[in-house]
This record gives sequence, C-alpha cells and structure tokens, in this order.
Amino acid sequence: MSTLGGAVAGMGLLAASGALPAWRLAGKRPVTVFLAPLAGAVLAGVSGGLTVLVAGSILRWFVALAVAANAAALASLLAHREERRSAGLQPPAPGQASVRGYARAPRPSLELPGGMGSLSGMGGLAGLLAVVAAVSWGLSALVRPRIGFDARGIWLLHARWMLEGHAVARAALSNPALPFAHSSYPPLAGGMVALVWTVTSTHTLRLGEVMIALCSACAVAAAGCMLVEAGTSGATRLRAGGAGRLAGLLVAAVGVLAGGAWCLAAYGVAGASATNGYVDLLWSAAAVGAAGYGLLLPASRSSLYVTALLVAVAALTKNEGIAASAVLVVLLYLRYSFFRGDGFQGDGSPSQASGGGQVPAQASGGGQVPVAEPGGGRSPDLLRRLVPATIGLAGVVAWPALMLALGALPDPDLNGRPHGSLWTRMDATARGMADHLHLAGIALALGIVGAALLGRARRRMGFGDDRLVWALGGAEVLATGIFYVAGTTQIQFWLATSVDRTTIFANVLGLAVVGFWAVGAAGALVARSDTAPAASPPLAGTTPGVLHRQHE
Repeated sequence: MSTLGGAVAGMGLLAASGALPAWRLAGKRPVTVFLAPLAGAVLAGVSGGLTVLVAGSILRWFVALAVAANAAALASLLAHREERRSAGLQPPAPGQASVRGYARAPRPSLELPGGMGSLSGMGGLAGLLAVVAAVSWGLSALVRPRIGFDARGIWLLHARWMLEGHAVARAALSNPALPFAHSSYPPLAGGMVALVWTVTSTHTLRLGEVMIALCSACAVAAAGCMLVEAGTSGATRLRAGGAGRLAGLLVAAVGVLAGGAWCLAAYGVAGASATNGYVDLLWSAAAVGAAGYGLLLPASRSSLYVTALLVAVAALTKNEGIAASAVLVVLLYLRYSFFRGDGFQGDGSPSQASGGGQVPAQASGGGQVPVAEPGGGRSPDLLRRLVPATIGLAGVVAWPALMLALGALPDPDLNGRPHGSLWTRMDATARGMADHLHLAGIALALGIVGAALLGRARRRMGFGDDRLVWALGGAEVLATGIFYVAGTTQIQFWLATSVDRTTIFANVLGLAVVGFWAVGAAGALVARSDTAPAASPPLAGTTPGVLHRQHE
C-alpha cells in the first residue's frame, strides 16, 4: 500500500474507533471532528502500553479497547436520551395536543434574539473551515520526506518494538545497544504508528512520519476550535445581554480569525518539527487545548470532558506532557473549587457575565450543570467528574517509573557523569531558554495590559482567569529548566539540539491567551455600558461554551 493510502486508512481507522466516544464527550460541535482520531490514538497508545506490560499483540488489544469504549459510549448516549425523553414528557394541559397521553416539552430553540439565526452553526462552520485551511497549509511540508533523528531513534523505533509484540518490546527496553531510545517514554506515538503499520502492512518510516504529523494536525485544530468557541460563546452571552446583531457577528468573527491565526502561528513556532516525525507539537497543542477548554472557556461538563481527552493525549505522548498534565489537573481542581457560575474569578467574586445570570443548562454532555449559589464556593458536580481523570492521569504519571522497574534503560540525558558545573549549566539554560521565549514574554505583557483594560468584558463573556494558565506555562518552563540543569549531557549541545522544541508549549500557550484577549477586546468594543437595561434570560438549551443541538 502506498504512503497516501496507508495514511488515509490509518486516519480512517483512528477516526472510526474514536468517533462515538468523542461525540459522547464533546457533543455536536466542530472540535468533535478532530477529537475522533485523537480518541482513536489514545486507544492505540493504551494498546501499545498493554502490549509492552502484559502480553499479546497491539491489534488484539486495540480491538478489545475500541469495542469496550464504543459500547460504553453507546450505552451512555442511550441512557442520556432516555433521561431527556422522560424529562420532556409531562401530562397535557386541557386542550393541548398530546402524544400517547403526554405533551412533549418544546424543543429548545437555537435562534438568537433579533432574528440573528444560529450563531453557533454559522460561527462553528466558519471556524471549522478556518482551522482546516490553516492546518492544511501547515501540513504542506509533508510533500517531501524529512524524518528527524529523534523520530527514527525514539518514536518510530518504539513503534517497531510494539509491532513485533510483547517479547521483542520487553527485550528492547533494556538493550544496552539502544541507550538513545528513551525506552521509558509514553506509548501513544509508538502504539498509534504500530497499529497503522499492522493494519496496512506498510511498515515504512515515511508512513510513521505522516501519521504523527496528521495526529499533530488534529491536536492543533482542536486547540484552534477552542478559540472559535470562545468567539461564539462570548457573542452568545453578549446577544443574550442585549447587544446588537452586528455586535454578535463581530465577536464571533474575531474568534474564527483568532482560531485560524493561532493554528498558523503554532506551525510557525514548531517549524520543521511539526512534520518530521517529532511529537513536540502533538503534546503541546493538546495541552494548550486542554488548558483552554478547562481553564478559560466557561465551565461546563462537555468542556471538562474535552479537557480530559486532550490531557490523555498530552500525557500519553511525552514526559513533558505528563508534567504539564499533572499541573493542569491541579489547576482544574482550583478553578472548580471556586466555581461561581460563569467561570473562575481570580478574586473570588461572583461572576457578572450576562447581567449576573447563572449558567444555562448543558445541552450535550450529560444534563444540566449544577451552579454554585451566589455566595457559595464550589461545584461538586464538576469536581466529582475530575476524579476519574485524576485516577487515569496517576497511572500515566507512573509509566516512566514502571518502565524503569521493568528494566528499561535510564534516560540518557540524566544518566552518567555530569558535564560542567551547576552554575555553568544554570547560566547556559537561562540564556538558551530566554532566547526562545520571546513570544511567551510578549503574550504575558499583552495579558497584563488586557487584564487592566478588558477585565470587565472578559468576565461578561464568562471566560476564566488566565492567571491559572500562566501558572501552568510557568510551571512547565521551570520544570524544563530544572531538567536541563540536573541533566548530564553537555549543556550547549543539548540546548542547541532541543531548546527550540522544549519551548513550543510556552509560546503557543501564550499565543492562545492572546487570542482570548482579542475576543475580549472585541466584546469590549460592542458591549453595552453599565447603565444598559438588564440582561435578558439565558437562552434555553445552550451551553456556556458553545450553542449546539442536543443529542437526538
């Protein structure tokens, strides 16, 4: 099979296996298109890990996991549909038309006030086209093979081990001839490529390179959809508060432009590593998307589910993704422990979005979101839903230690005799990382200005406090710096060959925050003054993050 045919078959397999779980988690929204193959990649990564840990072949594990995941998603959808059907039937009023003795409650309308039409439908479609166009441009470098050294020596080599089965994979973990292979790295990339190789019978490095690039593109597009939803969410709340028709369109359009521009910028920051078989953009984009859905967009069950899936992608891809995901889960608990309805407010004050109204009902993702009382503190419902994700992340965090316990070679960058003094390594690390963090620094400065000038508009649109996001970025930069300083590899060589990739996350995270501030600036331009009439009630059947139809 050709590389093109293998890539189409591979992405089709991943998307088909992950479509129903992704739909159940995210609902009918643009990001679901890109979450489906990422969910399939997570299943493949877990299958690869089980192949190494237990026994058997990756294809058997994948089939079993895919069947189980889809069965669980289908059962959940059917149960949720029955709950909605039961809730939508009530005894008919005198003279009211009925079905089998019951009157069905009116279907929630997606029409916005003023005859604007379905804002989520228009904005979502435009945003989908924008991110697809941007990601397609970023993938144009795939026309020529350009497989990097780490792709050959780590990710595609791991795929070869998993392809050969449990015995070969276990033996390769401790093979002293492979000290460069980072045997303890998480299994998503290797498992996904090994699965596609197995199904297509095309065991080429080129196909592995293309598959990793395509999964990275899905993660980038998912994070771009986050900014699109920020625009449609903010526009919906402003329209519900009495803003004009053109005002809503303007805010939604800014979200669409911000999503497409962020995707282009992400590929510009990643450079050649976006398409040469490296996974740095894959985990970075997934972690940025998780931060946006979990910490910045208005809180809802479906956004929390999207966050959990993207956290799984980041944590199963690389050790840096594990560190970022662990910090992100802690920050999620912090946000939802102080949940005040429309989003986390750093000062702990009640949210003022949409005239101070509470969060509307959740339309897809499992019913309504319990909202804290105006003087209360937390949302027990959303906090409870963080527990399974935390347990799953704990298992992923334990992966590197478990691999070492099974005899995997220690990380070559931390093993051996250190080169240079502690001060020399600290100085070189600080200089080397600072040279690649200009975009993050500019984004931080813009964020400070935005907080001073546009904080009211951001709160009106229900966005979370971006200080949590900056805490995530700072923690990741600090962890990376400590890793460089504590390592043993010659520091100048190490920085020269890796710092441009280890700083991708901080830069693209900062650019995503700038995108949210751009939407907030548009909202500030069109929002009514404080003396405007009271806001109209929230729209029925909408979520705070995005308007979309309920599951049938």
